[in-house]
Formats: sequence, structure tokens, C-alpha cells
Amino acid sequence: MQKVIVYIFNIKAILLQKTTILYNSNRMCFEI
Repeated sequence: MQKVIVYIFNIKAILLQKTTILYNSNRMCFEI
């Protein structure tokens, strides 16, 4: 059970990083 929780937590962290990178790159494109 512990491994499943860690696995889900890692997926959420990776998705959060990807969305943050996309959000930042979109903002940079709009600012230029």
C-alpha cells in the first residue's frame, strides 16, 4: 500500500512540473 501512495505522489509531482514548465514557456511566448 505504501508503494502505491509513493507512486501516485511521484506521478502528481511530475505532472505538476510539466504543467509549470508549459505555463512558464507560454508566458514567455506571450511576453515577447
